[in-house]
Amino acid sequence: MQDAEIVEKLRSGSISARNQAFHYLYHSERLRNKIRSILSPWGVEHEQLHELIQYAMIVLDRKIREADFTLTSSVETYFCSIVKNKYLYERQDSLKKRKIMEISEATEVETAETPFADLDDEKVKTLLWSIVEKMNERCKALLPRWALGTNGDELCREFGFSTPEQAKKETYRCRQKLKEYVNDTPGLKTSLLNLLK
Repeated sequence: MQDAEIVEKLRSGSISARNQAFHYLYHSERLRNKIRSILSPWGVEHEQLHELIQYAMIVLDRKIREADFTLTSSVETYFCSIVKNKYLYERQDSLKKRKIMEISEATEVETAETPFADLDDEKVKTLLWSIVEKMNERCKALLPRWALGTNGDELCREFGFSTPEQAKKETYRCRQKLKEYVNDTPGLKTSLLNLLK
């Protein structure tokens, strides 16, 4: 099915025409292979692929029916970009939630050796969260990966850096921003700065 035909069918009021376009998009092996190759660095599971395709069909349908919408690429390219952006958004959101859980769990462990021993759990969580919230979205996602020892090649795949050196520079910038925020927080400064060296 050609792009013009897909757009025409989706814009039509005919349920059968719209269903034909949806059926083509959902069952197109070429489109699925293209999506799989785009998402292959992250190892997307079969069920998640189906959900992403369904989401992309809803967005594509909604956009195409907007009066001022102009398709500036092929339907397949536009469709794939919807899938990729949704996947990366969900992945980043998942990483943020996981990091928040790690921070929460870490603050629950109290030892006499920590500079937070005199603070209760809620104050520590609030303090850590306020520092994390000051970071931009990129740094919020990048710093946990750096802390886990993720290498430059993996960071390139996950965050779209063109080279490992670019990933290293961006990680360094985020670490510097974190140091600046920590400098303004007594009690955290000594411990965290030692970790960031």
